[in-house]
Amino acid sequence: MSLCRAPESRGASWAPDGTIILAPSISSGLFRVSAAGGTPKPLTVLDRKKGELFHRWPEILPGSKAAIFTIWAGSSSDKARIGLLSLETGERRVLVEGALAPGMFPRVT
Repeated sequence: MSLCRAPESRGASWAPDGTIILAPSISSGLFRVSAAGGTPKPLTVLDRKKGELFHRWPEILPGSKAAIFTIWAGSSSDKARIGLLSLETGERRVLVEGALAPGMFPRVT
């Protein structure tokens, strides 16, 4: 069974309520789709003014009210950030600078 089109998936996270947050391609924002399938709906839009190239590796947090994800904005990992997205309001903010994936934090020197 196919849930939705995701030709170059770059991560997905399944919430207890049957919502799936996914990055369907190598150069997209995040989308939401029902676990029953359907057309994915956009959750994040790339901010080109800030150099954002893609959003990847979403992880829905306990309580299913927010997700963390990678924001890639440059040619090296120093430009990557971990973002926090409210699944209720759509508001997002940067939590960690210089990090590649929600479970990977920058080196301390």
